[in-house]
Amino acid sequence: MTKLLLFVCTGNTCRSPMAEGFAQNWMKNNQIEGWEVASVGIFAGVGFPTSKETTEALREHGVIFKGESTPLTKELVDRASVVLCMTSSHCMDVASIAADPTKVEMLNLYGEIIDPVGCDQSVYDELAKKMLEIIPKRLLEITNRLEKKE
Repeated sequence: MTKLLLFVCTGNTCRSPMAEGFAQNWMKNNQIEGWEVASVGIFAGVGFPTSKETTEALREHGVIFKGESTPLTKELVDRASVVLCMTSSHCMDVASIAADPTKVEMLNLYGEIIDPVGCDQSVYDELAKKMLEIIPKRLLEITNRLEKKE
């Protein structure tokens, strides 16, 4: 059965799509199979494009990504094997609707990932660098942890 890794932010146009793009790329480059990667927003509308700053930051790191915003749903949370949130308030919101709140975690174990919306490209580029430090370590830990459970 395919496992779902779900990233959560507020509007699903900046942070979580960036994390989704980097995570999909990492999974592909490391030949990790049996995983689906997706992202949602707690206050996301349906079908808004990923911000041009996010797609540009991803492209600068060799990741071509085109996404549309998706709202958070209980069904997606419950289907997910792991839910990685950008802030502690996102974690609380998601855990409050999750059948299993123990699968809701912060993406960055050392702090929150601040929303870059409304900032210039340099802020998105810095966010991309930070995510490239965090995501490989977290995904390696998560994929190893869940493989041991099987």
